[in-house]
Amino acid sequence: MNMSHEELNGKPFQLWLLILLLATGLTMWFWLDLWLGGGLIGGDIYTYFMPQKSFYADSLHAGTIPQWNPLVGHGYQVVAESQTGVFYPPNLLFYWLFDVNTAYNMIHLLHYVLAFVATLAVARELGFSFSAGILAALVFVYGWFPPRSCLEWAITTGAYLPVCLWLLIRYQKTGQSLWLWGLSAALTLQLLLGHYNLAFITQLTLFVWVVVSVLIELVSKKTNPADVKLLLTRKAIYPGLAIACGILMASLQLLPTWTMKQNSQRETNSSAEFDPGYGHIPPEYLSQIFLPWYWYADANQIDSRLGSMSFLASKTGTNKVEAHLYFGIIPLILAILGGVIFVRSRKKEQAKNSAYLDKKSLSILAGLGLFGVIYATGLLVPVMQYLPGFGFFRGPGRYGILTTLAVAMWAAYGFDQLLNHYHPRLKGIAITLVVIITVLDFSWVSQRVTYAFMVAETPIRLREKSEVRAILLNHPAPTRVFAPGPNLVTTVGVTATSNPVYLGIGPVEYFEPALMYPSAKKKGRGKNGRGATRI
Repeated sequence: MNMSHEELNGKPFQLWLLILLLATGLTMWFWLDLWLGGGLIGGDIYTYFMPQKSFYADSLHAGTIPQWNPLVGHGYQVVAESQTGVFYPPNLLFYWLFDVNTAYNMIHLLHYVLAFVATLAVARELGFSFSAGILAALVFVYGWFPPRSCLEWAITTGAYLPVCLWLLIRYQKTGQSLWLWGLSAALTLQLLLGHYNLAFITQLTLFVWVVVSVLIELVSKKTNPADVKLLLTRKAIYPGLAIACGILMASLQLLPTWTMKQNSQRETNSSAEFDPGYGHIPPEYLSQIFLPWYWYADANQIDSRLGSMSFLASKTGTNKVEAHLYFGIIPLILAILGGVIFVRSRKKEQAKNSAYLDKKSLSILAGLGLFGVIYATGLLVPVMQYLPGFGFFRGPGRYGILTTLAVAMWAAYGFDQLLNHYHPRLKGIAITLVVIITVLDFSWVSQRVTYAFMVAETPIRLREKSEVRAILLNHPAPTRVFAPGPNLVTTVGVTATSNPVYLGIGPVEYFEPALMYPSAKKKGRGKNGRGATRI
């Protein structure tokens, strides 16, 4: 694994083959049951995602691209609700070719590979060694995403954050417009997946990166007005146009969602339960970063402990998945080491040093990471929720993805600095130990901090054998089932009115108390911090 830049640059095919094999091998370690035909259950998977994907797959198999889902409630616009990802190319291909469970697993695994390769590519662009890049990719991908496996959009849309950042950095280094076209395409794909929260964070990251990079270059160079105009055009206006182009190309997904939002639970009094502060990380819980055994030892008690925190705690609810933020013990130590070395060495370096651009990028990442962890606590939400984009999404804890990416790159920097002091024969041993220990660390955490679990036999594979399904589908008259469990019954292909209908953005009528079916409220609080409703 410890190969020089010269060796790798001279063998690009072997390099990418090795990266792909490593990225794929890690998915086998973390998600072996998915490779063997099993699947995920728990969280939102069977109450939200599988009902959508089942209808989507059935429509594609019937030769149509669905626009309207008549099975859930009294129907809703599939494209407008967004999270089916109707026009996302891999979805169109896999759900057309394979059964629902296989397609779901393949999409899941594909984006883990994509995220790993893209993060490693970012690390290499910043000048880190291949070994340090592997550590950075491991920290970002397997530190942040596995606990969120009950939320399909987390890995699918989150994988495009490092993809977009890599494309932007490549353009900044080469000035070739090809990378901007790639950036537009990547942003389009990310938006076509729906659930735009991480897409918004990606766009925010790109905006900050462009602005700060230009400001640093203007300050560090004595430029005349003509040069300033050229710099702003190439380094700011062109990337801005590429980002705008990506958003424009995704308009076939964005416009229906925006239209539906105007008449959804997000825009009415019935949206009282929608709180932008829900899903934060209580400041006290940030100690999970360096005390994982204290918090994760009894995973069943994490949610209740989160609800009892008082130090600077937000009044809104949260849960262990949204509030998760962990980088691994060894990567955390290496990131701190990198920070110490950076501060000590910065004054000794000249602006023309080849490492300057890399450290400029590290500084930008540090700022983004600091903002991410502060915003994740929810302390800034009361003010920033009124800014465009920030108030539309719940889950401020999701901004921890920026912190995780920053720590991953700083850990890579610290790792490279440490490896420089090792004898060449000892480097391989050190690299192997760090990677193995970190993999085991994340494996332990991902099995405890989650609402989704792998099983060898999934319910969705058994739907063809359902006797109830056969009776309902063969009934001479149209049938509608009134059943408990949000949207769950529709996985067998029959129309069902659940109580309540579970949609991220849904017709407002489904959420008006006067129009809802009577229900009995069970005492206690569910994982969402609200009273659980049962039929």
